[in-house]
Amino acid sequence: MTPRLLTFALGWLLAASAVAAQHWEHIPHSKQGISYNQYLASLNIPAAGHRSQCKDDRCRYWISIGNAEFRVSKDAAIVSQSRYDGATWAIYHDDEDYYLLSASRSGRGKRHGKVSREIAACLATAVSQSIISVSGTPVCLSGNTLYLGSEKKRLSGNPVASSFGTSYSGYWALAYADEKMQVHVGNHKGFTQVLSSLHERSDIDQVLSVFPTSQNSQWLAVYEYMNKRNKSLRLYRIKGDSVSDYTVANTVEDDRGVRPMVYQSLDGELHVSSDALTGNYFYDFQPSSLHDQQPHYNPFQSVDVADITASVGLRLTRWHVNQSTKEPSNGDGDSKSLSSTEYEMNDSMLTEYRFAGRFMRTQLALSYLKNESERNMNSLQKTASHKLWGALGIDGLFKGPAVLRLEVASEKAGGIATYEDANDQQQVVAFENDYRRYSAMVTQELGWFMGGSYVRNNMPMAIAFYEAGLSDPLLYFDPDFSLQKLLFVIGYDTSQYASRYLFSYRDFYIDGRFGIGLYQYDIGRDVVRDAEQVSGKSHSSDIGLALDGALEAGYLWQVRSVDAGGLGVSFQTGISVDIETYLNGVSEDTEVDDDEIVSSFERTDIRWGPYLRLNLLF
Repeated sequence: MTPRLLTFALGWLLAASAVAAQHWEHIPHSKQGISYNQYLASLNIPAAGHRSQCKDDRCRYWISIGNAEFRVSKDAAIVSQSRYDGATWAIYHDDEDYYLLSASRSGRGKRHGKVSREIAACLATAVSQSIISVSGTPVCLSGNTLYLGSEKKRLSGNPVASSFGTSYSGYWALAYADEKMQVHVGNHKGFTQVLSSLHERSDIDQVLSVFPTSQNSQWLAVYEYMNKRNKSLRLYRIKGDSVSDYTVANTVEDDRGVRPMVYQSLDGELHVSSDALTGNYFYDFQPSSLHDQQPHYNPFQSVDVADITASVGLRLTRWHVNQSTKEPSNGDGDSKSLSSTEYEMNDSMLTEYRFAGRFMRTQLALSYLKNESERNMNSLQKTASHKLWGALGIDGLFKGPAVLRLEVASEKAGGIATYEDANDQQQVVAFENDYRRYSAMVTQELGWFMGGSYVRNNMPMAIAFYEAGLSDPLLYFDPDFSLQKLLFVIGYDTSQYASRYLFSYRDFYIDGRFGIGLYQYDIGRDVVRDAEQVSGKSHSSDIGLALDGALEAGYLWQVRSVDAGGLGVSFQTGISVDIETYLNGVSEDTEVDDDEIVSSFERTDIRWGPYLRLNLLF
């Protein structure tokens, strides 16, 4: 694309987005408001909390509720609490047990003992949610089973999104969306179906908020993502089997509506809010104002046909590498250095490509991987491959807005490595590091992502070999050292958030990612052969623990066209830092067999520099 054509395209995008940008609100929003927990505090309703006190290296821990405190272990945590006008209830987890607490309106706290076995089993599941009724009965949801004390109730459908709600007046309710994205609201007395606009590509997490006003009536706030040009904060009034629906806000241009919250204060006023990247949105109004509501009609009613992002990025990288071998560490983790390698690294250019896309129901990146893996297969092998993909449940990872993103990053950096041992013996070698990273990330809603990364690189290193007894290690310098690692990665990406929820957006941001996994290292054959000959034993270990972290701070500029279906572009620039640590030390407790030697070393790479990234949005 020529500079003149690029300038014209950007000008057209700016003009189109400026003309068509729009939103509608039931009442103008406020940036200041009171959350439900803050409102409960204003009513002087007690809350449960956690407290610690330390002196030197000795610490003590308490769970508090009202004016009472209970001594607990370091790892104890509150897993659920419900606050009512007459009492506050809480459940905390300590060791393997779950305990029920309460506090009266006057603040008098009490521990009631352990919860039932059924409730404890429910709370122990990673995806469970829970509240406690005003009478002190724990209520827990796990899968499609609702536990009420020692009783249980099967829900119609399997919840993919759910939210409990309690009111200060003593009621509780559960709202959930099943696998067909049908919403249900109710309690132990029964559930009412609510016809919302949620669909298979809508947001799933944190889209429901329910507030009960009696045993058979509730307010329900829902964030309904129809498509990138039609997003709504909707409000439903449920009274028995009767459901009324209203619109609090509808927007093309921004993210108002995400993470909704609703409650009704004692004076009858409704409080609906949204916790978005662009700020907090608060709407406070009387229910009577909803009766004659005439919301703006949003013409973009169909689900997005395509959702594609293609990116290219460059970073001028400066390297700092810390590498050494050490004596076995003691209980405090302290150890003396035996040898080390100093590096003089040239600046390098990191090139990164990213692609994420969905067309209709097809995951484009996933289809590419499948096609590549089956390129040279015969028909029988392709049939087996299809069954393998199905057995792995790969397609099940992409619920709601989830999309597979492929990333490829590479850079080559030349340098000089200078090795020095405890006897001041030195070796100097010139080398080139060929760094490559391949990643497959599942993008989640609200900017989060997770997945796996494969990395390989090479760099001369100091190596120590230990025998049983961990004394008199053999020290070597390996100019041919290389490694490869596989990591589980989780992180947050502002440009990913902006591409889904925002049109025109310009702001500073800070993103990060963290990875943990294993690496396999390859020591040069001559080094291993010499160490085995000197020791008379075989080398056995070649696996270590890898920890990665990355931080990116910069400025994001994005513009999209409403009339062109969301076609747009964004630019990112700033400073990024990558920290990669390879742990392979030995401690005084390390066990080594009599017929083997183990290798030991530690290394931390810090790579940083200014970057520029271009994202094309379709």
